[in-house]
Amino acid sequence: MMSAERNDIKERKAELEAVALQSILSGTIWYDVEDASACPERCGTFNWPQLLELLNGPQLFSIKVNGRELIPDYAFDSEGRVMPVIGELLRLFPESSTLRLAAWLESTNSNLDGLRPRELLPVQPDLVTSAAKAHLIGPLHG
Repeated sequence: MMSAERNDIKERKAELEAVALQSILSGTIWYDVEDASACPERCGTFNWPQLLELLNGPQLFSIKVNGRELIPDYAFDSEGRVMPVIGELLRLFPESSTLRLAAWLESTNSNLDGLRPRELLPVQPDLVTSAAKAHLIGPLHG
């Protein structure tokens, strides 16, 4: 493959990754782990050392963007607790990057009638877990 072709492929890949990241970021509010004042009151039940412990748990995940570690708003319930389903998803996706998990949560899903998994986290976490298992198994051919 010629050098110009490789550069074109690299540029296209970078463009696609930027579009995917923008989609992930625009789907919800993301909080900077380092900026305690940015997290709303409903996340305020944690002090930052506890939050970091949850990130290492794994009970919560973050993605790195421009050197910042960001956590998604949808990981918290209305009382400010991290939803247990987040830890279940992390256990299901152990080999995946957290960016891949965030992309899956943001993507429409045929197993969820075209809804995004993050939309169902607070109301049907078991359905989200089932959809994640189906995703990881992949399509079955008869």
